[in-house]
Amino acid sequence: MNTTIKHKIYKLLKWSEKYTGTDMVYLAKGGFWSALGQVSMAFASLIIAVAFANLFPEENFGNYQYVLSVTSILAISTLGGINTALVGAVACGFEKTIFPALKTKLKWSTIGITIGLLIAGYYFYSNNFTLGFAFLLAATIIPLRDTLQIYLSFWHGKKKFDTYNKNLIAEQAITAVCLTTAVFFSDNLFIILGAAFLPATFFRLISFTRTANQINKQSTTDQNSINYGKHLSLMGAIGTLAGQIDKILVFHFLGAVPLAIYAFATIPATKVKDIFKIVGQLALPRFSERTMEHIRKEMWKKLLKIEIVAIGAVTLYILIAPIVFEYLFPKYIDSVIYSQIFIIAALFTFPSHILHIALIAKMEKKKLYLYRVGVPAGNIILIAVLLPSYGLWGAVAAYMITKFLELSMLLFLFYRKDHHLSLA
Repeated sequence: MNTTIKHKIYKLLKWSEKYTGTDMVYLAKGGFWSALGQVSMAFASLIIAVAFANLFPEENFGNYQYVLSVTSILAISTLGGINTALVGAVACGFEKTIFPALKTKLKWSTIGITIGLLIAGYYFYSNNFTLGFAFLLAATIIPLRDTLQIYLSFWHGKKKFDTYNKNLIAEQAITAVCLTTAVFFSDNLFIILGAAFLPATFFRLISFTRTANQINKQSTTDQNSINYGKHLSLMGAIGTLAGQIDKILVFHFLGAVPLAIYAFATIPATKVKDIFKIVGQLALPRFSERTMEHIRKEMWKKLLKIEIVAIGAVTLYILIAPIVFEYLFPKYIDSVIYSQIFIIAALFTFPSHILHIALIAKMEKKKLYLYRVGVPAGNIILIAVLLPSYGLWGAVAAYMITKFLELSMLLFLFYRKDHHLSLA
């Protein structure tokens, strides 16, 4: 790009900061790649969803979603919180922390492998060979796949959002091609899961190896970050359980086909939430460098401005959802009304995500424990009570109530200046 044009864009961005209250130069640099990454992932997910909706039997898709939900819970053992903690460590120059972090994640992942194999054994014993082989594959691949994803945290911490998102885009594209091809030629659950898991695992293995060669050999490790990551993982465990328990209960109480309908209803809300994560991805390194007082001072203005955009996006989706489902997912037209309700929760999800990122960045351990245990526990209770009695509408109601309570609790914790709540 011409130097003069770059200078003019720079001046325009700096001028706009007095109105946005945000470092627009940083946002433009990181935001472009983050937006490109999320849009590319959303497009790949759409292609996969269309393939499943039009080529894959509903019952098989319900079984597929059930396996994904259970394996997400098994992946708790890979200590995903260490990925988040590593971002802060790398941002502060402790690049070699990635190696003990990987070792810790691999060690703990054996728990998930063991439980997964026991689940596979249960289904083999019950003569359900479809789910037996599915969980056998998941148990052996998922822990390794999720552990290797740690390489992305290195690039996140380095604020190399171009490298971070190029890897995400490449992985998603490879997975989309393999999975869509598999769905086109087969409705075998084992083959479909193989296409979903194996390409991503090999890609992450190669990417981690390449990333390891880029680490500053003079840097050191930060054991506190690994310990903090264990805390985040423990806090997040019940959240992961709560995030998947609805699908598991729908499968057991209502069956595979209702789960397929429910899964398609949640796709738009999930993708909108992922796009909102762009801001959180950019904010974590910045929040790590600033004081909580400064973050609190600026938070309301930032949330209000982007919430206005969110309201417009949610309204637009509610209007076009029937058309989208009619043409892209005709077998799942019953999902429309549920998806329109789910999308409204994005208005709570976005501010919640930003507030959560701020607490993570400032290592507010006790506040995080209160939030990441209290809210999911409430969600599990609501789902367990409402779903058996009211079916899919019970699951939707539990989700909406939880998102409202989540935002309320985060606002309380974020603005509470009670030092007794914080752990050293």
